[in-house]
Amino acid sequence: GEKLVLSERVCTLGRGEGNTIQVSDSQLFSVSRVHCIFEYRGNRWHMRDNGSTNGTWKRLSCVLEPSNPIPLSDGVSIQAGVHEFLVEEAEMKQWWIPSIGRAALEDHFEQERREQQRPQQRQLPPASGSE
Repeated sequence: GEKLVLSERVCTLGRGEGNTIQVSDSQLFSVSRVHCIFEYRGNRWHMRDNGSTNGTWKRLSCVLEPSNPIPLSDGVSIQAGVHEFLVEEAEMKQWWIPSIGRAALEDHFEQERREQQRPQQRQLPPASGSE
């Protein structure tokens, strides 16, 4: 199967365009346009059904709306329509920083570098009043 990495804090799965994970549905309408939603909260992923017609299944238990997001763990199988997904936890060796955050960090480090290169000016003590 195909491996996907979720990099946004909120991701969607469904047959409609614009989903983070878009699935083609050979059995028309077994997967809703926006079938379920994945949210990263705290230090783990959670999943909730988005009111889909056929539900989202986790280990043979149907997750239907309205429901609180259900925590996901490594090795859990999720099924939407005829599509099955296996959750795998991956350790990130490098963190992804959005471009605006990266630009701010680069500016900060550049400013620190300039300040370190500036010659240090020593202040002389005031002259004593012996005129």
